[in-house]
Amino acid sequence: MLIQGLKELERDGVVSRRDFKEIPPKVEYSLTERGVELANVLKPLCEWGTENFSEQIAPPPLESYAAPRNLAA
Repeated sequence: MLIQGLKELERDGVVSRRDFKEIPPKVEYSLTERGVELANVLKPLCEWGTENFSEQIAPPPLESYAAPRNLAA
């Protein structure tokens, strides 16, 4: 799965792959200029999601499990 994703990103010009032609195999991936542009576009979206959906994504703090609960409806 990871390799397929990296191949797609390389094909789309988001990352570049450097093959060192060594044994054991060694490769490095880095962002291209287009990849850096994409990262810069996505950063505000990620920040917005963190600010607006953290309560839906993150579990409650550990302390809340120890706090007494009012079960009366």
